[in-house]
Amino acid sequence: MNKENAMIPNLNKNEIAIIRMLRRGMDSEQMAQELCLSVETIYWYRKQLLKKFEVKSVAAVVASAIEQKLI
Repeated sequence: MNKENAMIPNLNKNEIAIIRMLRRGMDSEQMAQELCLSVETIYWYRKQLLKKFEVKSVAAVVASAIEQKLI
């Protein structure tokens, strides 16, 4: 992603929470339990984050969120 053209994605509270949990090294099952959501819903959110940040890994999502001062 080109930093100069990087668009800051619009994130909801669950997406921000998931990014923070990814940063802490939590897995999908732990996130689901903490957010009172199904594991499938966590997978869906993770997939949406990849699309919003236009990256191919959750590590890149976290790195981009930190870079953009979203978390």
